[in-house]
Amino acid sequence: MGATSTTKPSHLSSRQFLKDTVKFTDGYTILDVATVGSTTKEAYFLTRHPDGFVTVYACTYTTGAAYPGDPDNFGWRDPWGEQHGIHEIRCPERFLRRLSPLPDAPDPAGVECTQRAIERWETNYRARVITLNERRATLEALSPTDPGFDAATRAVFEVERDVPARSELHALRDELRAADPFAPHREWRAKAWAAATRAKAFLPGATLRFTNRLSAGGTPFDTVTLLTRKARQVLAQTDGGVHITLPLDAQYWPFEVITPAPPTRTL
Repeated sequence: MGATSTTKPSHLSSRQFLKDTVKFTDGYTILDVATVGSTTKEAYFLTRHPDGFVTVYACTYTTGAAYPGDPDNFGWRDPWGEQHGIHEIRCPERFLRRLSPLPDAPDPAGVECTQRAIERWETNYRARVITLNERRATLEALSPTDPGFDAATRAVFEVERDVPARSELHALRDELRAADPFAPHREWRAKAWAAATRAKAFLPGATLRFTNRLSAGGTPFDTVTLLTRKARQVLAQTDGGVHITLPLDAQYWPFEVITPAPPTRTL
C-alpha cells in the first residue's frame, strides 16, 4: 500500500480535495466521499464499477506538515476496497445503505465453519494481548533489583510465547475466500454496520463496557458512564468513580451497552 503527500489549498475541505484528487482505475466512478475521525482521520469513497456494482473504498489521511519546513500539508494512504479487506470500519451509514447486495455464498457451511475459526482466533488474540499489556505494565514498574523482577519477566515471556501467530489468521482468511469470493465484503460490512450501531449508543447517560481494557492513571478499567461532550472529547466516569476524558473516536471502539442512554439525549 503506497502513500501520497501534497499541498491542499486552504479553501478546499479534506473531503472535497480527496474527491477531486484521488483517482481510481478500472473505470470506477466516485459517487460520494466522507471523512470521519479526529485522532485517526479516515476517508470513505462510495464508488460504482462500470458493471453497476456499488462498493466502498477507504483510507487514512493526515493534515498538516509532517516536519518543520515540509512543503506538503496533506497526505493519504492508497484506498483499499471491500474486496481487499478494509481495516477502517467507521463508514457512514448512508454509504452502507447504498451498497450493492452480495450474491449468496457458494458453500455456506464451509463459510460458517471458517468464520467461527476466525472469531475464535481473534478472541484468543485479543485476550492474550490484553494480558500481555498488563504484564508488561507490571514489569515496567519494577527495577532489575526488585525481588519480583525475574518472575515478572518470565510472566511476560510466557504470554508472548502463546500469542497466536498472524500467519494462522492469514491462512484462515485465504480458506474463507476460497469458500466465498465475497467473504471480505461480508466481513467488512458486518463490522461497519456494528460500528454504526455502536456510535448511535454513544450518548450521555449510557454505561458501556469496552472490549479492550483501558487505563487511567495506571489503573485499568473497561466500564464507563458517559457524562457529556467537550469539543472532540467526551467526559466520562469509570466504574471506580474516576473522571476521565475519552476521544470522540471512542464511539467506534468495540463495546457493549450495559445501560442505554435516557431518551432524547445527544452528544
